[in-house]
Amino acid sequence: MSLSPAGAFTVRKHFLKLIRIIVRGLLSILDIFVAVPLTILILVEAVIFRIMNRTRRKRIALLVPGADLTSIHRKYGTLNVYFRDNPSNYFEHCYRFLMGPNNCRLELREDFTVYERKIPANVMKLTYLAKLVLEISALTLRNRVAILHARDPYYCGLVMWAVSNITRTPFCVSLHADYDLAYATTGRSESQVILGSRAIAKKLERFVLSHAPMVLPIRESIAKYAIGSGARPDRIRIIPHGIDLTPYKSDDGTECRKLFQLDDKKVVCSVGRLTKYNYPYDVIEVARLINQKRNDTIFFMVGIGSERSNLEAKCRELNLTDSVRFVGFQPQQMIPSIRMMADVNLCLMAGFSLIEACAAGRPVIAYDVDWHYELVKNGETGYLVPEKNVEAVAEAICQIIDNPERSKVLGENARRLAFERHSMEKTNEIKVRAYEELLRLQG
Repeated sequence: MSLSPAGAFTVRKHFLKLIRIIVRGLLSILDIFVAVPLTILILVEAVIFRIMNRTRRKRIALLVPGADLTSIHRKYGTLNVYFRDNPSNYFEHCYRFLMGPNNCRLELREDFTVYERKIPANVMKLTYLAKLVLEISALTLRNRVAILHARDPYYCGLVMWAVSNITRTPFCVSLHADYDLAYATTGRSESQVILGSRAIAKKLERFVLSHAPMVLPIRESIAKYAIGSGARPDRIRIIPHGIDLTPYKSDDGTECRKLFQLDDKKVVCSVGRLTKYNYPYDVIEVARLINQKRNDTIFFMVGIGSERSNLEAKCRELNLTDSVRFVGFQPQQMIPSIRMMADVNLCLMAGFSLIEACAAGRPVIAYDVDWHYELVKNGETGYLVPEKNVEAVAEAICQIIDNPERSKVLGENARRLAFERHSMEKTNEIKVRAYEELLRLQG
């Protein structure tokens, strides 16, 4: 009896699925067999380190997830942003390892080397991590590196913990997000999971944070998160993000407004990835409410992300295509001008971009979540609004637009606070103090 075309297709589909499972299983077994001898090499290397025990030099090795060379250059137009790893040229050499899509090495300058190491798709992860441990350990020995820095408490943290134990070099872990909040908001797409599990990732995070001699969250709210995730309070040093404020001193956004042909429109600017984590659908709802009250306002949405097509469809459905403009990705050098051409900077959920919004000297509206209270002082630098209260956001926008003198004061206050807390000079000073303290731990 012959199968129908649909039945034959189903059989082929299940057969191919079975083949994929078998191949993945075999590769996973291979991963274990390759990782075991590499682990033995690591243990031998550890013994060699103990015997050699060479004097350290003021050098640092960093391990960073993602952010490959190509995407960084596309975003900033330069790779000089990497030099922030060396605050005030404190280190005589920096070695930055990237867990990215390619394999390459680049000498950015004589005191800064970048290594990009390709991440395997779904299998051979143990082998990949073991090879990283070997490579970074060898580099630490060869170049007498004094500090190891992991940029997340997951795979990066695990690798640097292993290198630290092999080489007896102190390591620190920096935290750049509340990963629990990211997972609660977006699930696996924007958060850290291991083998598809947030629970496994959380166990690794707790292990790394509890064993790190120093934990460096970028803000107060993440310091609380770190403590709740296993870090000891006495080991935490907050290192705020620093930005180059020079572009915010010489521009007012006038040319940018002409470039985008905004004429005399009131501009509400939202900059960030178009993912659910950043509440872009709330921005569309706010635009709908504003559009019911006035026709002089345009919402300017900068960024790319998985939700863009759905957001554009929503705007068509609500007849907002003239009120909401999606301009996609914009080079980093354009962001200050875009921020400064705005009448209102909307940051419902923001990280680094909230600093830029305040530095632009325009009133900021943000949800009262996460760390926003540190820069958005209600009625002083902008308005903090209860989460998901789009009506309150729309009302705050109208207040700002209709009261230009008051808005100018709010913007100036926001700018002053951003300059005081997040100038590169200020944050470099804080970083150097933390590193000097960490260096003393090896004495």
